[in-house]
Amino acid sequence: EYALTTAIMVVTASDEPQATVITGHGEKELPKLTTLLENNGFTVGTQSIIKEFPAESNMLIIAAPTKDYSEEDLKKLDDFMYNEGKYGKNIFYIADYSQPVLPNLEAFLYDWGIILEEGVVYESDDSVAIASRPYLNRLSFIDPNLTLSSALAEVTAYGYYGRPAKIASSLDVSMKNEITLQHSETSKVGKSTEDGFVKGDGEAYPYVAMARTTLEKTSTDYT
Repeated sequence: EYALTTAIMVVTASDEPQATVITGHGEKELPKLTTLLENNGFTVGTQSIIKEFPAESNMLIIAAPTKDYSEEDLKKLDDFMYNEGKYGKNIFYIADYSQPVLPNLEAFLYDWGIILEEGVVYESDDSVAIASRPYLNRLSFIDPNLTLSSALAEVTAYGYYGRPAKIASSLDVSMKNEITLQHSETSKVGKSTEDGFVKGDGEAYPYVAMARTTLEKTSTDYT
């Protein structure tokens, strides 16, 4: 049923959505994500950030880079999102606990209301933790506006070695943050070492697992 519905949506869509996977900064390869997008009607391409992004691309995918972006790189991201004043573009950023500190890129994410911290999120409540793997966390769906929200009642989401993230307390007035997936209120931050996983002793916090920031612009041209 799901595959049939997806096929119908692809056939009836006026524009075929396109995604571009960004390379050039030590990103991770995510073949399963590419397959998932293709199964949902996306055309997926790959491109280095040193080139201009395809105008027809709807979304850039940045998968846990290990090298920081330059100011020129970040300007290209800004230009892509601005889209000559038409907006309507998306960036899908995936963070990973193994990434080093990336000051420039993390500052860009902060401007969009996303705060990344170091470490690994784990479940500190032993009655909720999954067996002996506290870093495998059960996540909660938060966003009530999801298209498939009714179907999600039957779905259980998990986070594995998730990187702790938070939503900025203050944003540009034209921006809106919405949390999609969230860790439990008893989650804490530990770290992965060569000898295994080490729990932390900080305070518990409902860290963000997935969020969406939307920039809303109102036109004054009513002609």
